Amino acid sequence: MIPRVGKALERLRATIDANGTAAMEAAIAAPVVLILMVGAIEYGNLLYNANLIQTGLRDAARYLARVDDPMQREQEAKRLAVTGTISGSAPARVAWWQEGHITISRRSLTNTSDAEGRRPLRGGDEVYVVRVATEVDYRGFGTLSALGRDALRLAFAHEERVVGQ
Repeated sequence: MIPRVGKALERLRATIDANGTAAMEAAIAAPVVLILMVGAIEYGNLLYNANLIQTGLRDAARYLARVDDPMQREQEAKRLAVTGTISGSAPARVAWWQEGHITISRRSLTNTSDAEGRRPLRGGDEVYVVRVATEVDYRGFGTLSALGRDALRLAFAHEERVVGQ
């Protein structure tokens, strides 16, 4: 009878040890897995918002490239970048991105002919390029502050050659 009890106690001890090991492994792995999941969500949100901002800048630059006087349409282009509409009646693409974060500039490029009369670009002696740029702080969901960072500085720009209407 005693050998039976001894074997039963051994099986019980092995079961308890195995269950305790699994619980300990889960307790160690759970925080790591949770941190990785939160980081993946934060990174995905960063990429999503960066894509929306880049799309807005591209839309504004394309709009300015196709109007007759781009510098007179600056405010419309900023509204287009932020909201997706020239009137600004739609909600913002990114809640924390505003028109004040956008800068618009124009520069000229010399388009001189070579010896055979060919130009590198179509057009006259001078062509213009419009640049729409932004710099904005991304604060995220709070994950960055948990890591000791206040915000990430995002900077994007898009350039288009002005072709008019």
